Amino acid sequence: MTTTYRGFHGTLASRVDSIRTSGIYPSDNPDDWLGEGTYFFIEGLDDPRTSAAQWARCKAWDKHDQEFDESTVAVIEAAITIEASAVFDLREPSNAQHFHRVRRRWLKSLVPRRSTHLPRPEKDRFDTDLLDQFKQENGIAALIGDFHIQFSLRERHFRLDSRIPNVTVLCLSNGISTAATEIVDVTIGPVVSFLEAEEL
Repeated sequence: MTTTYRGFHGTLASRVDSIRTSGIYPSDNPDDWLGEGTYFFIEGLDDPRTSAAQWARCKAWDKHDQEFDESTVAVIEAAITIEASAVFDLREPSNAQHFHRVRRRWLKSLVPRRSTHLPRPEKDRFDTDLLDQFKQENGIAALIGDFHIQFSLRERHFRLDSRIPNVTVLCLSNGISTAATEIVDVTIGPVVSFLEAEEL
């Protein structure tokens, strides 16, 4: 049985032609929210199209030069059809509990028996590595979760994170997902048109 999600991906307008030809390039950053994969905003905590537009705006901002280095951004709307059994939704309490059981076992494996020393992981956000391992071992083609993303320039400048999530994200697993992703719409516009001026 398959299920279809309406996903939105925010990016720079200069990348649209490449995406139409070759697809969206999977992310593999060490601090990705749900590990390696292709990311979309979906219905949940906020309007996903707006979230994608805000994300695109963030990608266009050059924090060193303190200006937008591209004048146009894009929101790509896609229909993502995937086997329902291969989707792991972390918003479900039982799924979140299962992940944390796996996480505790993984943390325990880091400490040799009878050791009095607990080595620190090399990376602060080691959940990314664990999620990639978790997806591989369980054949998970897509993960869904709620997260907080710093969208405003002020939040990013002051690094103001929040424990309260503001968006819902779907990640198609890199190298695992057999989802059919069809681009159904692309909206391109000036970088400042997607958001009204940020309030103080």
